Amino acid sequence: MRQVERWAGDQGALALSIASGEVLHDQALKGCGLVFKALQDVEDDLRVGRLIERLAPCHCDEIELYAVLANRRHESPRVRVLLDFFLDFVQETPGEKSSA
Repeated sequence: MRQVERWAGDQGALALSIASGEVLHDQALKGCGLVFKALQDVEDDLRVGRLIERLAPCHCDEIELYAVLANRRHESPRVRVLLDFFLDFVQETPGEKSSA
């Protein structure tokens, strides 16, 4: 489901809030304004010059991410792959610590 909100900013400029990361990414690639996305979502575009980083001084609060399993004995292979992906990502992220 796509959610789009429009409202006038302080200077009368149009501000747009989009609940779809894919639509937001596409709009950034088209040069339609600034977007605030996770680095892993845009790093390829930054590397090849399709996007330019402008909000580097801005940051989001850190989040705590938990994976809760009802029973590890019945863990599916898909769940294991997902958990391994998250663990690898956290361990490779500069400045972050993993409690795994």
